[in-house]
Amino acid sequence: MKKLLFTLATLFTLSLGLFAQTANPVHWNFDAVKTGDNTYDLVISADVDGEWCVYSQFLDSDDGPIPTSFSFDDTKGVQFLGNVEEKGDKLEKYDELFAMKIAKFKHHVKFIQKIKTKRSVQSVSGTIEFMTCNGKTCLPPTEVPFEVAL
Repeated sequence: MKKLLFTLATLFTLSLGLFAQTANPVHWNFDAVKTGDNTYDLVISADVDGEWCVYSQFLDSDDGPIPTSFSFDDTKGVQFLGNVEEKGDKLEKYDELFAMKIAKFKHHVKFIQKIKTKRSVQSVSGTIEFMTCNGKTCLPPTEVPFEVAL
């Protein structure tokens, strides 16, 4: 009886660990890199587990996955220079799951927003919305708030 209870408890604990890994396959990091006098690159990077992927900001159609998007809080004294750039090994191909051509990133991607600030600005905050899939299943779109110290 003790062996059965121990085995069931062990299986339950392991299943919780596996579910936790699957429930959060994207790990975000936020950094500011000073590039000049009051200018910075906000570097938002994602480490993506295993076969999971994060979608590009730029998809051909609204009929597929939710593209990654950024909304920055209304920060006085911050000038956003251009659009958010994507850097990583972008895979662009026909996706069976969505029956369309899509652009996605596996393993690692960096999103970079160039900004210029007034000296009094100490941080920039906002929200990322993204969707992640692994070829068999997708998790619902997720919003992640962030704040980057300058």
